[in-house]
Amino acid sequence: MKKKIGDYLALSLFTLFAIVVIFSCFKFVKVFANNEISDNLDDWSNYSTCLAALFTFVSLTFIYLTYKKQSDSNYKLQFDSTFFNMLHTQREILSSFGVCFFKQRYEKIMTYYPLSWSEELSSEEAFERVRKAYNLSLKEPDDSSAMHYFRHLYHIVKLVHNSSFNYRKKCEYINIIQAQMSNEELFVMFYNVVSFGNKEYLQWLDYYRFFENLRSTGSLFDKIRKHFFHNTEFKYSAPNIDNRNIILD
Repeated sequence: MKKKIGDYLALSLFTLFAIVVIFSCFKFVKVFANNEISDNLDDWSNYSTCLAALFTFVSLTFIYLTYKKQSDSNYKLQFDSTFFNMLHTQREILSSFGVCFFKQRYEKIMTYYPLSWSEELSSEEAFERVRKAYNLSLKEPDDSSAMHYFRHLYHIVKLVHNSSFNYRKKCEYINIIQAQMSNEELFVMFYNVVSFGNKEYLQWLDYYRFFENLRSTGSLFDKIRKHFFHNTEFKYSAPNIDNRNIILD
């Protein structure tokens, strides 16, 4: 926030000075353009003043560009420090669960619905299936340890979203987050965020295509995820024929 205020103030002062210089030069040209070369020192003094203003304007331009570059560099350093510290903390939270925590949650969720699904699925039906499967997979009703993990992850994504970087740079940070996560983590996170229905959070994840690398578990899951992440182009989809439903003689 402070960075944005400083940038706006510097840009406002720069713009104001530019307007004054341009107006002064225009006025000078309008007054003296059609006159012969003057022998009056006052006229040359006015010319020198106008020329000095132009050089000052050029100097101020370079000063502003230097300030902007330095400001952006400092902002990135501060952001990177916060981001990677939070990411490190996130992995520490994960390590406190045990290696098999998300794998077990993944397997429990997978037991609550069929892999293949040929019928149409409404948004309400999709949400109900996700909510039921996620709640049944909880070890405890509140599951506080997992909620700590997901709350912290939410704030990392929020940090990136609220940053002043452009979309491409934000996507780079988002990709770093999801690259740290196993497919089981992504899968359980998918069920967590959909179950709690934070629309703003869902929009962020869809906007940055957070789940684009999430592996498909079957045609039913493919139908479910498209209900909640309309803009995400998922890289992995279920095959037309689910091999696990084929019985070999």
